[in-house]
Order: sequence, then structure tokens, then C-alpha cells
Amino acid sequence: IEPDPRSVLQIVRTCFNIYLTTRSKINEATAQGSLSQIIQSIFAKMEQKKVSDETNRIRCDPIKL
Repeated sequence: IEPDPRSVLQIVRTCFNIYLTTRSKINEATAQGSLSQIIQSIFAKMEQKKVSDETNRIRCDPIKL
């Protein structure tokens, strides 16, 4: 299941705004940790897709003699 990119962006914005505006150190740390996990997850999925796309391209490329 792929999340809607607009929803992901809204979640990132919300966490970032909480991080910037909160006066609570606990909320700040939680928002920062959430942002780190979200960004790390996005980049991991991008890397997986890149590897998958490269693997599929290699399998589909005709052999040149």
C-alpha cells in the first residue's frame, strides 16, 4: 500500500510545525524523532525502488551481440 504523497507531506509539515512551535521539550524531541523516522523511511523506500527498477531494467534489456 502506497501512501498518498499529499498526506505524507501534511504529516511532515505538522511534525515540523510542532517541532518549531512547541514549548515542551518532550514534544520537541518526539516531533524531531518522528521526522527522522519518516524521512529515513522515505529514503529507504526510494532506494528499494531504485534497486528494483534497475533489476527489472537489466532483466528486460535485450542481449546485444
